[in-house]
Amino acid sequence: MRYLSVLMGLGLLAFPALAGEPVQLVVGSENASVVRELLTLDLAAGQQELAHILPNTVLPESVFLRDTAPENPVRVVTQRVLSRSPEGAAPFMEAVWLVDAPAAGPRTLELTHIVQSVKWGGQYHLVASPEGGKAVFQAEVFLRNGSRHHFQNLSVSLGNAVQEGSGESAFQPCLPGIPAPPRQDPAGVSLEGLCPLPLLKELPPDSSVSMPLASLAALPVRVALQCDLVRTNPYADYDYSGGRPGGSTPMWVLEADNTVENGLGMALPKGKARVYRNTGAGMAFWGAATVEGAEPGQTLRLVVAPEPAVTVVKG
Repeated sequence: MRYLSVLMGLGLLAFPALAGEPVQLVVGSENASVVRELLTLDLAAGQQELAHILPNTVLPESVFLRDTAPENPVRVVTQRVLSRSPEGAAPFMEAVWLVDAPAAGPRTLELTHIVQSVKWGGQYHLVASPEGGKAVFQAEVFLRNGSRHHFQNLSVSLGNAVQEGSGESAFQPCLPGIPAPPRQDPAGVSLEGLCPLPLLKELPPDSSVSMPLASLAALPVRVALQCDLVRTNPYADYDYSGGRPGGSTPMWVLEADNTVENGLGMALPKGKARVYRNTGAGMAFWGAATVEGAEPGQTLRLVVAPEPAVTVVKG
């Protein structure tokens, strides 16, 4: 077991992560990622101060420390999250707690917090077959660590992250899309719809990394022509071949079901796509699309390219 060490001459007791226990990083879709660490320390009985260094982009209100012991847990008396700017070193945040231990001995604490520096997005490449019913599909995710913090010994997952708290220490989020839940669940963080990235073990400061998500030789797709009819003149024909004001040019749309049966069934991120067509005589670029993403069971939808040759008229 790894024990306490003195932090930077401040007289505070700092604790490291459990050896062999990875730091869980769940990268959310709203620029809010949850970090969960299991920390071990050897406490004396009674009140004492602890400290832990946090990423410089941590959301201070989200820091939550609790004892994992079901009975006679260590009680957090006070908590402060401080900004440190040491001379000759990069600024960082530091959490300082006054805790009250009912008895001396080793303890395992769980620390969760939200950082706003890790972002993710998707990059897609598709090649539609000549008949349009299938497509070669490749997807990868890129992660960007915009903080000065070096995330190491990671277990990374992608998905929406919601942190929970209880009592006076309940987490009060200030980010849209992260509701304040009533209670702390046993795991410390309630997480759903995750896509694990088992090969990613670290994120250095100010760095980007790409990881493959899926590579399918024949993803079932649906290709259709989308026409949005906007009636500006009820007595006029709808001729959209020239992009008439008040109407819209017909657009080719490609859809695929994000299911396990199709070889997917994972959290697909927002991002950009480049779509090609196999014409039989060779591969031709069809268009670039913005991908809104799709949760498992939803439909991945790409608005690929206009079709100016089509004329739509009022019946």
